[in-house]
Amino acid sequence: MASTEKVRNVAVAVTLPAVVFFVCVLIGLGPVDAKSITFHPSMSNNNHRVPREIVMPVGDEPALFNDHLQESVTRTRRMDSTSFTLTQGSMTKDSFPTLPANSTSAFALNDTHFMLTVHWAGEGSDVVVCLARNPSQSADTSSSVFVSYDYGRTFLRKDELFKLPSGKPASIGRFFNHPKVNSHYVFTDPTNRYMFTTTDFLSTVKGYALDFTPDDITFDERKPFSILSYDKSDRLRRLWFSSNFGMDCSVVREFVKSWFLDVTTSPTTLYVEYETPGQDNVVLSSTSMFTKADDSRVVVANVEDFELRDDFMLATLAFPQRTVRPV
Repeated sequence: MASTEKVRNVAVAVTLPAVVFFVCVLIGLGPVDAKSITFHPSMSNNNHRVPREIVMPVGDEPALFNDHLQESVTRTRRMDSTSFTLTQGSMTKDSFPTLPANSTSAFALNDTHFMLTVHWAGEGSDVVVCLARNPSQSADTSSSVFVSYDYGRTFLRKDELFKLPSGKPASIGRFFNHPKVNSHYVFTDPTNRYMFTTTDFLSTVKGYALDFTPDDITFDERKPFSILSYDKSDRLRRLWFSSNFGMDCSVVREFVKSWFLDVTTSPTTLYVEYETPGQDNVVLSSTSMFTKADDSRVVVANVEDFELRDDFMLATLAFPQRTVRPV
């Protein structure tokens, strides 16, 4: 469910206590797809579904980057003779200078949040989306969403599109981008149980109240409007499905431990490992996201753990003597 991507064009942001600046570094480093980077001075998370985080200390201490990003920043620092910075006052909508192949542009977001997630929509797109928020969120905390349509040279604040029915600003915790249709984004407000979606790079946004906390979102690559949502705080651990991009949601299964989408089949096959209280786990599959009563089959039972990896199904089975053997 996760893929490893090589970075060619990386959007880099630096967070400061009072002001947030966005810096776009354009370096040729090889093939790339859409990329999300989260900058935060102390937080890290090994969950593969969470956008990869990079420790970015404020000051002169060296930052902890991956190899590609370290190389891009190092090379940029050496390009004093070829790089230049665009100031906010020199930018107009109709006259943007063409950036050299190796260059940087800077834009002041003028935001006071301490955490910034940056996402480039992918090759062939000039759209960059930023989410600014604080590490600790509640129903009363704020967030800010920015979008650039010119590859990071300027940004528009889109906070007016993320309002709750009461008029209070939403507290956006995360956002997700469709892996194939890069104009489709889902923004989640877990504390207020709200979801916002866009299909046109944030030109318009729709909001939906939910009966669950949208902690995790998974897209069906084959269908631009099909999403799975998981509530980690729900004692019933329910997995939810929507075929119309959040407008209506139905329960797929309760007591879900893990789920995987196999997009190599037509239609896409959903595998769900669920736990039955007092019994061993069971893995079921469905090609209708379990929306049809007769579309469900048992893949394997008495399971301790299950994973779909590339073309392989990996399961660990439990036997009566409780001896665990991989298959």
